[in-house]
Amino acid sequence: MDLSTLPDGTPHTKATCCWCGRKLVSAHVQKFPAWLCPVDYPRQIKHALLVKAHGKAHAKLIGGEPDELVCVDVPLPAQVGLEDATEKYVLWGSRAGPGKSHGVRKWLYRRSLKTPNHESLLLRENWEQLEKTHIRAMQREVPLLGGEFANRTAKFPNGSVIDCGHMADSEAVQRYLSTNYGAIVPEEAALYPVDPDGVTPLAELTTRSRVEYPDLKGEIVKPRFVCVTNPGGPSAQWLREMFIDHAPDLERYPKLATAYRPEQWVYLPAKLTDNPYVPDDYEDVVLANLNATRYKQLAEGDWYAFSGQFFSQWHEGTHVQDWGTPSNVTWVRSLDWGHNAPGCVLWWALLPDHRFYCRAELKFQRMDESEVAAAIKKMDAMLGIRRIGYTVGDPSVFNKTGATHRAASGFIGQSIGETLGYYGIPIIGADNDRINGWKRCHSLLRLAPDGKPWMIVHPDCTYLRRSIASARSEPRDPDDVDTKSDDHALDSWRYFSLSRPSPSRADTRQVYPEGTMGWYRMRAMREGTQTSRLIGRVA
Repeated sequence: MDLSTLPDGTPHTKATCCWCGRKLVSAHVQKFPAWLCPVDYPRQIKHALLVKAHGKAHAKLIGGEPDELVCVDVPLPAQVGLEDATEKYVLWGSRAGPGKSHGVRKWLYRRSLKTPNHESLLLRENWEQLEKTHIRAMQREVPLLGGEFANRTAKFPNGSVIDCGHMADSEAVQRYLSTNYGAIVPEEAALYPVDPDGVTPLAELTTRSRVEYPDLKGEIVKPRFVCVTNPGGPSAQWLREMFIDHAPDLERYPKLATAYRPEQWVYLPAKLTDNPYVPDDYEDVVLANLNATRYKQLAEGDWYAFSGQFFSQWHEGTHVQDWGTPSNVTWVRSLDWGHNAPGCVLWWALLPDHRFYCRAELKFQRMDESEVAAAIKKMDAMLGIRRIGYTVGDPSVFNKTGATHRAASGFIGQSIGETLGYYGIPIIGADNDRINGWKRCHSLLRLAPDGKPWMIVHPDCTYLRRSIASARSEPRDPDDVDTKSDDHALDSWRYFSLSRPSPSRADTRQVYPEGTMGWYRMRAMREGTQTSRLIGRVA
């Protein structure tokens, strides 16, 4: 739709207002044609970009008279969300096509013009994308604002500047660490490369947005770090953990244990219908040609989808729920041992409807058996668990690789599993079939006939949640998890899954009268106790 020729008040055919849900309507703010919310349009006009015409040449350029304030931009309702956000750290993104690049550039212009001597940094993933997306546009737009653009830097008469840069490699962040900025905007931030340890440069870049400036009214303008991006890419996991899940990886970023404030990290989701300027066939033609994973990322805004994803059924909104701490249920633990590498213990409630509820987790590292046993007992007490059905663990904990010496009859000493038993945590060796174990894990993520998944994970289980969401397939065996990734919570989950019958199988077991031997045997099997295994062998 050609906005310049539409009568004021004409509704858009598709684009809707993210505030009121109605179709955006055409209008003029001064002489500038704009799409406005039909209800709360003053909220948009409040943030209109007004430029004072300096001299006849500049006045002619912007279509006004000398010394006249001329409107050169009115943000869309979705773009006003960025203007109104008060949090220091903002993630603006989700679906492709809602005008994020244009909107964030105009946001930087408004911030620069109202704040003398303000310095900001605008980044893209490489020089080519920076040239195509921003530099060409800034060469046209900055002169309209009375500024100059040269050497990838916009300079304004009040002393404000906007530097443009790229993050084509993981070392690129070093170029910007010598300067402090009032605003940093990493656009397409999810695509920024990570280093060999999986650390994103975005983490360190956040430390450079730290300067406060007084604006023209003398009010303090706080520093901002605004990531603008779609899902998918090397740094997408960090963005999801920081802005959406609010569960940073404290092993990788330990200082966040005291410095992270979730209320300062806000996510502003964007959708295609926010943008009235997108072509009508964008979704049907452009997005429809994407592969399934990329379609989920760009068309559906799915932050949990990525290429090679092993557990594609996993969805935080479906599988992560707080069901409290149930009572009168059987509790089971699963353990994957680790010393230099992390170990993980998971606590499972076996619910009456045959679902499995992962209520708690313990991630440990460089702890001996007595320390791990004490930590397990502490978690039991916190949950109010008096009795555990069993603890299933990697059968390798019974290998006597750390035995004290070798005698004629073999190794002398205790295995890890025996030592844990000595400290009050007896271990049952798990079925270590990886392929069938992962198949069972996949089945637990499926929905039961009532529409709820067979497995629920408590929000506190951040290590397990992060591991499931980021698990990748082994390149040479798509039916196995890539063991180069952090798979210790996944292994603990796998050991548990094969220690229980599949909850989704049809229950065709014979029903025995209460009090008979068959009744006691079936009850013991459901409870998963040592008695179940004994009776099962005797029977």
